[in-house]
Amino acid sequence: MSKDRMEIERDIVFSASPAEVWEALTEPERLAHVRQVLALQPGEFSGAEWMPGAAGEIQGVVGGCFWMRSRLGTDRSFSTCREADRRHFWMTQHGMLLEVDGLPPGVPRIDYSGGTFKV
Repeated sequence: MSKDRMEIERDIVFSASPAEVWEALTEPERLAHVRQVLALQPGEFSGAEWMPGAAGEIQGVVGGCFWMRSRLGTDRSFSTCREADRRHFWMTQHGMLLEVDGLPPGVPRIDYSGGTFKV
């Protein structure tokens, strides 16, 4: 493992078989519900400001990470981290996390050049 990466392992014990757990986690209806709950709402991040965060360490993604809080509540946020040549984006709420394709409309863009984020 490179010096820039951190590996985090956790053990979680379920009272079900691995196959049952996997089926529950990937059940199409459950995934559709998560996508619906975490769907970006129009104007939800308008006027929001990027804040530096440690999401990269939590997610295992190397590079500068930023997050912003939604206008819909303090438990709902949008995060981005840089890994090599790719930027990752996540919506989170109540412990649910969903990777999304890009920045929500109206959110200030982040320029990544010279090894640092510029907001």
